[in-house]
Amino acid sequence: MRKQNDKPQKRLEEDVHPNLLSKGKKLLDMYYTVQELAETLDLNPRYIREYLVGRKGAPQKEKVNPKDRVFINGKELYEWANKFHNEKLARQKSNPLKDEEFLCCKCQQHVVPENYTVTITKSGVRSRNAFCPICGSKIFRYEKGK
Repeated sequence: MRKQNDKPQKRLEEDVHPNLLSKGKKLLDMYYTVQELAETLDLNPRYIREYLVGRKGAPQKEKVNPKDRVFINGKELYEWANKFHNEKLARQKSNPLKDEEFLCCKCQQHVVPENYTVTITKSGVRSRNAFCPICGSKIFRYEKGK
């Protein structure tokens, strides 16, 4: 098993972690502690506690006392994650990119760069490369086949 960092994974602001979708199928219809879920799904416990339960509202057992442990039903969590992921995919399909637009992965915005370069990959696919005018990160987009 890999060593877990103290910091929660930062890259997931809009979607659930892929481990939750792939390894979540194995979760049983029973209550897990945050630590048990973290070990089963190979995730950081802070990610489960702070991001999924705290910010995104993942299902959990009602606590009588605020100091009580958090218990999460495995089957309900997996169903919730699938629903959350499918809603995200539906939002992406309903808002496609226009021909001149790029999607910046860092700032999650549709942007139109001032200039871009066209390159051809080893497999013969054309791609457009540019820099995001908002955050400055490198962005690219494959061109549709003609």
